[in-house]
Amino acid sequence: MNKKTNQKPAVTKQQSEFSENAGLKLYLEKIIGSSNLFDFMTYEFINLFFSNLPGAPGYFLRKISFPFIFKKSEGKNIFGKSLVVRGGKKISLDSNILIDDFSVLDARGENASIELESYVSVGRGTTIAAKNAKITLQKGCNIGSSCRIASESKIVIGESVLIAAFCYIGPGNHKKETPNSKLIESPMENKGGVVIGKNVWIGTRSTILDGVSIGDDAIIGAHSLVKNNVPAGSTVAGTPAKIIKRA
Repeated sequence: MNKKTNQKPAVTKQQSEFSENAGLKLYLEKIIGSSNLFDFMTYEFINLFFSNLPGAPGYFLRKISFPFIFKKSEGKNIFGKSLVVRGGKKISLDSNILIDDFSVLDARGENASIELESYVSVGRGTTIAAKNAKITLQKGCNIGSSCRIASESKIVIGESVLIAAFCYIGPGNHKKETPNSKLIESPMENKGGVVIGKNVWIGTRSTILDGVSIGDDAIIGAHSLVKNNVPAGSTVAGTPAKIIKRA
C-alpha cells in the first residue's frame, strides 16, 4: 500500500500563493482590492445581505448598494444575483450596464483594471478576469452567457461587438523555462493581449488566443480557434480559423 506524503506537488503560482498565504491580508488584496477598513466592511455587508437576495427586493437593493463596491459606477446599472466581485476598487463602470446572474468580475494585481463603458451587457455566468492586466469593454459590447475573458496583459473589445455564448478570449500558453520544467509551474507566455475592433460578431464556442487583433466588422464562425490576426470586414472559421470571405 502506498503511503501518502506531505510533499508539495507541482502547482501554479496562484495555487501556491493561495494555499500558503491564506489570511486576512490576502483576502483584502485579492477579494476587496483595498486595505481600507471601510471598503472591507462595505463589501462584507453588501455581499452578506444583498448579493443572493431573490426577486424584486434583490434587484432594487443591488442597484442601490453595489456601486459602493466599485472604483466607479455611474448609475442606472443592473447587477444580477450572486455576482462575484473581486478587486472592486480596480473596476470602473459607466452607466446603463447589465451584468447578469452568477457572473464574475475579477481584477487582481497592482496594475489590474477592468472598465465597462456604457450600455455593455455581460451574460449569465460570464467571467472577466484581469490578472495584473487591463480589460476594456467599449460602448454597447454584448457578451453572451458562460464566456471567459481573461488576460495577463490587455484585452480591448470594441464598440457594439457581439459575442455568443461559451467563448474564450485571451488564453495563452505556459512556456517551459528549461527542458525539465513542469508546465504547471511555468509562467504564461505573453504575446501582448487581444484587440477586437468595432461591430465584430464572434460565434459560439470560439476561442481568441493571446496576441490576436481582429479588425472592424469581422465575423468569426462558431467553434473557431483564432490564433492569427483577422483583417477588417473578413469572415473566418475553422480550427485553426482561416479566411473564408474577404472584405
